[in-house]
Amino acid sequence: MNFDAVAPIYQLMERVVFGHKLQLARCAHLPASLAVLAGGESAKILVIGDGDGRFAAQLAEEIVSRGIDEIVRVDVVELSQGMCAELRHRLASYPFCRVHCADVRDWRESDYQLVFCHFVLDLYRGSEFDQWIEILDHLVQSAGYLVVTDFENHPDGGIFATCLLRVMYQFFHYSAGIPVGQLEGRIASMDGLNAELVGEFSQLNGFVQSRLWRKI
Repeated sequence: MNFDAVAPIYQLMERVVFGHKLQLARCAHLPASLAVLAGGESAKILVIGDGDGRFAAQLAEEIVSRGIDEIVRVDVVELSQGMCAELRHRLASYPFCRVHCADVRDWRESDYQLVFCHFVLDLYRGSEFDQWIEILDHLVQSAGYLVVTDFENHPDGGIFATCLLRVMYQFFHYSAGIPVGQLEGRIASMDGLNAELVGEFSQLNGFVQSRLWRKI
């Protein structure tokens, strides 16, 4: 999978198709998740696959507005070189944010108080999805928080969501090489993750879901 070709136009494409709904879903749990960092102790935050960096930039702004930028470090791990260029541009004013052009499946650091994973898990199925659950479980420290935002096959999504999903996957199959197939049905339950669900947010009749998990 390589999103370099779509990096310059990704934001435009997203807004044409979804408006601001995906960004609203990404940011839905920002207030609640950042509230857990208010204790004054240093904290590490990990953002996985943020694409062109709009969420990471919003996260950075929230951190600065809360006055906790001196005690927080944000690692943004993105696989695409093109997207990393967009990320570095957006985050240039935030020294506490570091962009890593890497595969998070090879990431060796762990014990993050807060991990964001947006529109990543919907690309994987079966044993690969199981691997991602293990990775996320390892990355988040005990009592830490994980935010997962993704597309889902929801019974209330309707024909529009089904058609939109097919068109979207076909486009990214040819432009970025992502596999075409059914969405993994376990994103909602995150089977195998040692965590409890503490918050939910949905858009487009459940087609887009964002969930906040607390590691047990």
